[in-house]
Amino acid sequence: MCHEPIRDESLNQTLVAIVGCGVTLAIFLARIVFQLFHNGWNLAGEDYSIIVAMALTVSISCISPFADLNGVGRDIWTLAPEKIESAFYYFFVAEPIYFVAQGLVKISILLFMLRIFPKRNMRVLIYGVCGAIVAYTLAFFFATLFQCQPISFFWKQLDAAFPGKCNDIHLQAWVAAGINIALDIVVIVLPIKSLWNLQASLPKKITAICMFSLGALYVPSSFPTIAHVSTWT
Repeated sequence: MCHEPIRDESLNQTLVAIVGCGVTLAIFLARIVFQLFHNGWNLAGEDYSIIVAMALTVSISCISPFADLNGVGRDIWTLAPEKIESAFYYFFVAEPIYFVAQGLVKISILLFMLRIFPKRNMRVLIYGVCGAIVAYTLAFFFATLFQCQPISFFWKQLDAAFPGKCNDIHLQAWVAAGINIALDIVVIVLPIKSLWNLQASLPKKITAICMFSLGALYVPSSFPTIAHVSTWT
């Protein structure tokens, strides 16, 4: 009626999920295979953490195409009510899994740090950050799971005959993003002082710091993810 073009980004979102998960899975498998052969088929705590995180990531990537087929990525006014309900349902299922997966990724990095930084002060800091990440993950897992009362109101909220209420989901999404990015930055910055104090040449110190700082590439991914949540909720 407003002569606006009908937008459909569902294929792009599906491709991002498949390609992103595929690349991540390839890197994950390379890491695990190396660990198994290098350590005599023994895995450390951080390996088990990243295995669970990868399994959850694959599950989210498998859910994404179903959500896209039902309308995620398209203008809501072009969809039938049952499609909107299905899209909201798949999106709801993926949200709590996302929070657990990203928490486990950070925990895996910190468990690795515990093995290579023996000093007590550093270990206390690592345990403190671990505690903050666990608290954040649990808080937003349950906040997301129970963001609507009843829970099913999340995907039935456009049904006028179905009573219920939800939190301010937009605010919740942006608060979650802000805390998540802050924790990412803390994890990235945490080892820099210890690495700088290593008994090594300056080029080796810089190389080690750059290697640990590769996680900075992950931080901006929280912005489009949470923006996507806000757009659809």
